[in-house]
Amino acid sequence: MPPYNRTHTLKIAIDSILEQTYPNIEIIICDDSTDDGVQEMVEHYLHSYSQIKYHKNEKNLFLKNWHKGYNLASGEYINYLMDDDMFHKDKISKMIRFFNEFENITLVTSYRQTINESGEFLSPIGATVRLYEEIRIMDGKVLENTVLTRCLNVIEEPTTVLLSFLSNIEVIYSFMYGNIGKMSTRKKIKHKIIKRVRRRLNYVTQCFS
Repeated sequence: MPPYNRTHTLKIAIDSILEQTYPNIEIIICDDSTDDGVQEMVEHYLHSYSQIKYHKNEKNLFLKNWHKGYNLASGEYINYLMDDDMFHKDKISKMIRFFNEFENITLVTSYRQTINESGEFLSPIGATVRLYEEIRIMDGKVLENTVLTRCLNVIEEPTTVLLSFLSNIEVIYSFMYGNIGKMSTRKKIKHKIIKRVRRRLNYVTQCFS
């Protein structure tokens, strides 16, 4: 495989947002890199697309960079996009529909698909296998029990999840990327999820990222 090129993959990621069939999208780029490569690549987008907002961090924020992007967002929903991922063109429009048609939906997710450098689909791995054959709407406590039982990231990567601002972002992502192998951490997170994530979650059986 060719060497990883952040600016190249980020350009693909940005283009996949601009190609979305859902029109009302704000794009916030929080640059946590240590050089100017990303900033130089993004400049021509800033001149052409007013919905893109660029922020260069003065120092590396690492996971806190996600919280920075969340705090800068002004919309009703939020969807992260990692610099080496891309969206299906109908991702946002189809996921937004579940928020509009069902009450108390806090999170919509689906399974993912890995591709090679030519865009060809690769065989599923443990993290990308489709969990269910049908669309499901479930309570947050069901998700909690599933994740703690199977020790899997069953709401997938941040790129896949469309969140309502009613969600608690810190709880969800500390859960996804925390050390759930330690029982003390599991119990702590379990109580947080029971307390904070009380609304319904939606799993869609179409690949969107």
